[in-house]
Amino acid sequence: MPEKKTPKVLLNRTETAEVLGKNRRTLEKWDKDGVGPDVIRLPSGMPVYHVDDIEAFINACRVHKGGTSGLSEHLHEKRETCAS
Repeated sequence: MPEKKTPKVLLNRTETAEVLGKNRRTLEKWDKDGVGPDVIRLPSGMPVYHVDDIEAFINACRVHKGGTSGLSEHLHEKRETCAS
């Protein structure tokens, strides 16, 4: 019986940048500025991103018909990040 592969739920910065269509350095800047998807710091200090947080960020950046953003109030400060 083939071994069942567990889906990857944590992505490194390079993988996350690829998913978002951004440069790795953009994610570094977002991290310093406190915007973008939530970052998890491993004990080694390596930043990783949970796929659910990446998805939430993408959904927050979604623009609905009529030009309104899907941002909730607590994500309002991330509005500029979506377009950067």
